[in-house]
Amino acid sequence: MRDSFFLHVSSSDSLELFPDNTAIDFRVQLPRPLNFETERWVCKVPRAFIKVIFSDVAPISIHSDFCEQSYIGDSYKGVLTEFLLRKKTGWQQIDFISDIAVDVQRKDSRFLHFKVHCPLLTRLEVTKLVLYFERLY
Repeated sequence: MRDSFFLHVSSSDSLELFPDNTAIDFRVQLPRPLNFETERWVCKVPRAFIKVIFSDVAPISIHSDFCEQSYIGDSYKGVLTEFLLRKKTGWQQIDFISDIAVDVQRKDSRFLHFKVHCPLLTRLEVTKLVLYFERLY
């Protein structure tokens, strides 16, 4: 595996395997398993694209099962990133200014699970994420 790489995932990926995927809760199958067994890896989310049906200004957090654990609601979720969604409809590109990286906890995976935590009145149609993985020495 290289020292760093980008991975693009979307809530509309893998619908044949996961027909119940939504913009706020989705699983994707990767083309090949990710293997992080020997070194320490971190993940950043440099960019997200979200198709908004309705939103007021809303805090959004994106969670995944492969990264550092954090208590959200009544269960543990891996927090990838947090940002503020502007009041808008249609496609919204979010470029993250912070350079926050989270430790990759799972060592081997063919499937990734993502959850988008947002206020009840916020309605999203599609979530696309650009993930950046980097090996630390």
